[in-house]
Amino acid sequence: MSKSEPHIFLVAGEFSGNIYGGALAREICRLNPSTRLSGVGGDQMADAGVKLHFDSSTWGGIGLVESIKRGHLLLVYLQLRNLFKKDPPDLVVLIDYPGFNMQIARYAKSAGIPTLYYFPPGKFTEDVESIREAAETITRVAAPFEMTFQRYKEAKADVDFVGHPMFDLLKRDPDRARIRADFGIESSDKVIGLLPGSRRKEIRMHMPELCECARQIALLYPEARFIVPVANCNTREFGDFVQETVSRHLRRHHIRVDVTVDRTYDVMAISDLLLVCSGTATLEAAFYEAPMIITYKTSLMTEILARLFYTEFPRYVGLPNILADRMIVPEFLQQDFVPQNVIRESREMLCNEERRSRVQQDLRSVVHQLGSEGASERVARMALDMVS
Repeated sequence: MSKSEPHIFLVAGEFSGNIYGGALAREICRLNPSTRLSGVGGDQMADAGVKLHFDSSTWGGIGLVESIKRGHLLLVYLQLRNLFKKDPPDLVVLIDYPGFNMQIARYAKSAGIPTLYYFPPGKFTEDVESIREAAETITRVAAPFEMTFQRYKEAKADVDFVGHPMFDLLKRDPDRARIRADFGIESSDKVIGLLPGSRRKEIRMHMPELCECARQIALLYPEARFIVPVANCNTREFGDFVQETVSRHLRRHHIRVDVTVDRTYDVMAISDLLLVCSGTATLEAAFYEAPMIITYKTSLMTEILARLFYTEFPRYVGLPNILADRMIVPEFLQQDFVPQNVIRESREMLCNEERRSRVQQDLRSVVHQLGSEGASERVARMALDMVS
């Protein structure tokens, strides 16, 4: 394969990584249509022209126990090693998913294959030493956050600050009036978005509590409308699973909860409040300045093992709070994720205009840290520069 027709191998193992990988693949193809793209990912990457050797749509885990169960990743890793020996790519682009992707990075280094890491390990770390090995292993780093850029720069990595790709993916200045009309929402209605996560395990863990929160909010605010958005990367069967879960938990109560497909960002844009599972969705919600309460729950065994394995826990888990380095929106995790806590903060968010305004201003400040449009193109140019 000549350098005029480079072979780039992309590896994404998470829901968000598949989205960012798809956007990156499209930019690479636009800038150099002769590029051969192959890799590991999901539908978004396949639709963008990546020949998938493995589908990672079901790889996401939400804790130690859940991740340990995914022992088949060892077999995938061994097969990728064999694939790289038979058909070595000119570049491997790794997207987030550090537990697996750092294994690929170490092998690639030993095999003389350059790597570009997008959303690298320890992207929110304050401790340079914790990323030292990653900085020494990865050929180049594309940092989506300023803090990531600074830490990797201190660790002597070849790093560029590229910004966050959500500016390329999300709709700026959405027509909120039209969206509300599409959903049949009256001007006096309060819209509450319920975002339990993108995996079945998350739905099972979070939806019962979210439904109870919806029931209690509806008692306080009869005009409340509840919407559960399901991403179009999930199957129709997954949407039916979410609908059935919601119906089961609210069967005895006359509360309208709509489940909608492929309208996540519209729901964020019109919501007076989001009850959202910790993850990428919290940063996307910040883009729309949506007041939110961040929730998360894993299995009891995962929590016990985490306390055994980790001596120090992060101060915050929500991305807006991590980037602000302070608690700008509430977080309720594990045993604290109970309706009484959520309802207390929900009333404050819905009724206290001063609090809402302060939260929205803080979210604007967080988003301002994430650079500007064009992140996917900047990473694509880095990748093509490495194979030129």
